[in-house]
Amino acid sequence: MRSVLLCAFGLFLAAGPAHARVLVVGDSLAVGSGPHLRSALGGEEVEVNARTGRPSPQAASILEGLVSDEDEVVVFDAGTNDDPSRPGVLRSSLRRAGDAAGDRCLVIATLVRPALNGVSVAGMNRAVESFAGGNEGVEVVDWAAAVKEDPGLVSGDGVHPDAAGYRKRGELFAGAVAACGVGGGGGGKGSDDDDTGTATTDDDQVAPDDSIPAPRRARRRPRRSRKLPSDLSGVLVTEPVRVGDGLAGELVLPAEDKPGPGVVFLHDGDTTSREAGRAEAEQLAARGVATLLYDRRKGGGYRDWAGDARAAASLLAKRPEIRKGGVALWGPGDGADVAALAAAGNPDVGAVVAASPSGLSPASREEWRVRRALEEAGAGAGDAAVSQLYGFLAAGDSDEAFDPVEKWRKVAQPVMA
Repeated sequence: MRSVLLCAFGLFLAAGPAHARVLVVGDSLAVGSGPHLRSALGGEEVEVNARTGRPSPQAASILEGLVSDEDEVVVFDAGTNDDPSRPGVLRSSLRRAGDAAGDRCLVIATLVRPALNGVSVAGMNRAVESFAGGNEGVEVVDWAAAVKEDPGLVSGDGVHPDAAGYRKRGELFAGAVAACGVGGGGGGKGSDDDDTGTATTDDDQVAPDDSIPAPRRARRRPRRSRKLPSDLSGVLVTEPVRVGDGLAGELVLPAEDKPGPGVVFLHDGDTTSREAGRAEAEQLAARGVATLLYDRRKGGGYRDWAGDARAAASLLAKRPEIRKGGVALWGPGDGADVAALAAAGNPDVGAVVAASPSGLSPASREEWRVRRALEEAGAGAGDAAVSQLYGFLAAGDSDEAFDPVEKWRKVAQPVMA
């Protein structure tokens, strides 16, 4: 029996390390590039979660929910569906992707698409370069440079590659993953055998394809670790509370016994559970900041949600753990609109943090998204009907007509966006 166990252990050692796992989250470009990335990486395990028309904030949310301990490399392939006049949205999404990736290698890419309303993607690509230059462990696939060198990589819409372009794009991303220290298990270029099965020697190795730009390792500075201690008992305490009309909530407080700042975490998009802000609350508590989380009411609209946010700010401001004037509202996405409403003229709110705020009404944002989807589907003839519909909605008095610019003008507190 002992000899059998030793033999089995020897086979285990001989098998070598397990294949690395690569997680890809992106839009339609990742849909087309994913199979080629998987093929180029050979034996590596690649999970692709991609959908046509997906904007970068949505991709960041998907990534935050998918990344796991098994993932060694994260590929964030999104941004093409964002509005180029608002590069801050992509900048925020990249920060979220970096936070979700943690200590893992993160692969991102520059963007290629026609100008929208006269605005090019130059600002968005500067956001990509800036993020890569300021963070450790980020590999950049310069897709924009590749297309500039060979415009034939993309089809007539100026966005989507043709079959050869998707293959080239997959190879570019595979090169970036390899630069992270992962990859190379497949039968692509540089493998031990050629297509005929004949072994190659050092003299007849295939030369690298110079037409494929290598991933650029940008200038970096160390990124502070965002990991929390495995035992949070000495870092934070939690306490159930009720907000407004009885909404279930929870106070996440630093364990230290002295007054400090506090944050009311608001909801983005369709999120309703307080769990959406759990990770941020734990991070803040570890740094001495309290957070009030609560479940968003079912139904209602901006004005109802703003009323709940005001009630939450009032509750937090009265707590002995919170210093006077130390309450801030944190609104991501749609939550930023709610924060503007709740902060205006509110003495309980000392500051506002707006993550990915918009200067457009919900109707205008939705119109842009639908028009973009129609363009990708080749149904541009429906643009006039879409404009008429959302123009009607924007002229009404519903949440679709909500004007965030008007509301932000009434906010006198300091705002970080």
